[in-house]
Amino acid sequence: MHAAPLALAALLASPPAAQRDIPADTVVHLGVSLRATHPEALAALRRAQQDPASPDYRRWITPREYADRFGQPQAVYDAAVAWLQSAGLDVRRSPNRTFVEGTGTAAQVEKLLRIRLVGVDGKPPAIHVPVGTPRLPSSLEGVVLHISGLDTRVRYRHRIGLLSGPNVFGPQDLRRFYDLDPLFAAGYTGQGQTLVVMSTAEPPGSEPSVVDIDYFLSSVSDARAKFEEHVLPNPQGDFDNQPGAATEFQLDVQMQSVGSPGADQFVLEVSPASEIFTTGANDVANTFPSAAAVSISLGSCEPGQPSGEADALEQAVIQGTLEGQTWSAASGDNGADDCTDGSTVAVDFPSSLPEMVAAGGSEVKNANFDENNAIQSYQQEVAWNDGTGRGAAGGGQSILYSPPSYQAAFGFSGRGVPDIALIAGLPAVATDDALPGQLDPVEGTSVASPLSAGFFGLIASRLGCRLGDPHAVLYALGAAQADGGTPVFHDITQGNLTYNGVTGPSAGPGYDLATGWGSLDVAALAEAWPACPPPEVDGGATDAGVVSEDAGSDAGAAEDGGALDAGKDAGGSDAGLQIPDGGPAYDPCVFIACDGGASCTTQPEGPSSCVIGCNPAGAVTCASGTICSGQSLFTSDAGGACIPGCLSDTDCAAQPGTVCSLCEESCVPQGSPSAHIGDGCQDSTQCPSGAYCLSGRGFDGGYCTATCDPTAGAGDPCACPSGAMCGQISRFAGGGGNCVATCDQPGTACAREGYLCQPLGGGAGACLPHCRIVSFGGGQSFDTCQVFGSGAACDVDSGYCGGPAPADAGFDGGIDAGEVAPPDAGAHADAGVATAPHAKSAFGRCTGCTASPVPFFVTPR
Repeated sequence: MHAAPLALAALLASPPAAQRDIPADTVVHLGVSLRATHPEALAALRRAQQDPASPDYRRWITPREYADRFGQPQAVYDAAVAWLQSAGLDVRRSPNRTFVEGTGTAAQVEKLLRIRLVGVDGKPPAIHVPVGTPRLPSSLEGVVLHISGLDTRVRYRHRIGLLSGPNVFGPQDLRRFYDLDPLFAAGYTGQGQTLVVMSTAEPPGSEPSVVDIDYFLSSVSDARAKFEEHVLPNPQGDFDNQPGAATEFQLDVQMQSVGSPGADQFVLEVSPASEIFTTGANDVANTFPSAAAVSISLGSCEPGQPSGEADALEQAVIQGTLEGQTWSAASGDNGADDCTDGSTVAVDFPSSLPEMVAAGGSEVKNANFDENNAIQSYQQEVAWNDGTGRGAAGGGQSILYSPPSYQAAFGFSGRGVPDIALIAGLPAVATDDALPGQLDPVEGTSVASPLSAGFFGLIASRLGCRLGDPHAVLYALGAAQADGGTPVFHDITQGNLTYNGVTGPSAGPGYDLATGWGSLDVAALAEAWPACPPPEVDGGATDAGVVSEDAGSDAGAAEDGGALDAGKDAGGSDAGLQIPDGGPAYDPCVFIACDGGASCTTQPEGPSSCVIGCNPAGAVTCASGTICSGQSLFTSDAGGACIPGCLSDTDCAAQPGTVCSLCEESCVPQGSPSAHIGDGCQDSTQCPSGAYCLSGRGFDGGYCTATCDPTAGAGDPCACPSGAMCGQISRFAGGGGNCVATCDQPGTACAREGYLCQPLGGGAGACLPHCRIVSFGGGQSFDTCQVFGSGAACDVDSGYCGGPAPADAGFDGGIDAGEVAPPDAGAHADAGVATAPHAKSAFGRCTGCTASPVPFFVTPR
């Protein structure tokens, strides 16, 4: 747990100077974390579960057993419940007896805790902070660890960036690169396992697309794999309004499926936004105790992390590891400058938790793709650090946590981050986030974290039992490899995490604070992992939790077609991988049962899918709700494939709150009829229909824009509405453009504070933000005027793009993902980069298009 006990009041940040009381009937949700008991016994059980000589070795417990051994006594737990009920709150109990929830009004909560709840100016009513220190009854003093729901500001950031380009890692590239094919050939694909992604509630209309997720899951393996959104109650409207959140969580589920394509179930745990580390984490430990792996791809810098929330999350993660779960978290995307202030050396929370597998980032310089745009085998990685402001992996030493036992030999002052590193930078990874079947390139340690979870799920299916906290084994195998033993890691020895002027650690031989032990050779790691203990044979009189909670894998029951060697493993020996000599390569189509006239097609470097072919140049042959696309990855002999899309609002009837964008042929959130291009916004519902909210540090207050075609004439669905013109203000526009609000006189102020009439070329003007020079350290900088396409340099005093552009401006052709965040809407295509000529190639419609010989990538929003 946390190095030193901290008072409950320490979790409360000082409220902003501008305060306003929230309405008395505002719904408020509380998550009350109670301290676990018997810490010495708990620590002993954690050690025993990873000790092959112990009778408790990998004998996982259930939430009920956790409650009986480490939860609060029933009388104390009942007292906490009664305390919440005394104020009229509705109570939700947890089986672990260390967490209880209460929902009521602001007036009830204020009376209960003797505090005030005040709103944050300019934010929705759900965003509030407390004034005063919560008062507890004497019977609960020293028992309550943390109370969530009082401060609903979201402090974490997503670990994802958006790119463009045809040569990226597809699912099969990753499998070859990290050596998964031998496991697949032997019949292990993650079967018997459940994997969980921690996510947050999104505003209505901005949620992750279940269609995209299901499409990707069915494309990488078994079309019958179960996907579940486990949505926690959120009557208080505690939403994550950060741009890119939907993309984040779709990416996470899809990356888990790359590592464990045959898993029984993928779960997207959807918690109130400000309570993901408390209510969300406790629910995962209590609702999905038999999950093999859990991943988190968001976090915040340690110095700004509330201590009570950190303790509450660690306690929930420890419970999960005692139940056999393996937890992974992204190490951050800002190198040593995790606090993004240009001076503080910091690591990212929650990857710094000692119980969390900290997934750092790597990249491959000048990756070697073959003539099919495929990667055939491993290529040497370096620490991810693009040096241009687009991102760098996090790493270093924690200031919150002491070195855990598995790092005792390194002489660190704090817990070292990361443990491992996986692909996070170039050449980027492809995910499905626009029209199903079209892949979008992304980067960030948000890729590494869920990918590692998928790998751990795959290893669990190979062994026939879950892994729990894997650190002891990872570090033992790493130390053995460093001493000349069997290599299970790809040692990454080049690169550093110095970023934005903050000096970071460098990679080197063996373990280092830039890349941990390196990346994983998954087949070698699975073969080297210690075997499972023999199954229980005494009727389960002492600790039946393992068998009852995870009978599918612990008992070694094989899936149809699987080749689990449960009998050999159950006998205490490990027969190793049974890979036939010259056996067939893994073919995802083996796991996909197509019907309805569809056939299974595999893209050389991408996923597989059931495809109904069509001819984009001929008569429409697709069913209602789908369109014929020649840009889909899964094209047929006729040149096209039927993919979800729309030609009228009627086609969007199955997606309430959406209308059809004829430009993109995709269902988009229905907007406000009174909104205009260029308006401020927090989400797409505040923009015109078909438009979206572009936000981030470069567009303060949000900016309503829409995809457009610079060549479109009046009346074309891809032309901008009256009062707007088609420019290119975002790196996400690719070969298309963005609608921007027009203005008459460049250099004059616009009605919106912080916005000027900027030159957009050809004498035209558009209302856009004050320009700025973004510095990245190492003498590199970027002029945001290059994003506006003005061809001028920024005058930082006036914020106006008014001079000649410097010779080195525009080093990446657009502002970096850290400066202009991806838009918030997720289920429809933005402009992209085509890999072959198409009519309207920057958009989702394909009538008359010819099939592309390589994938067509669109950038998501």
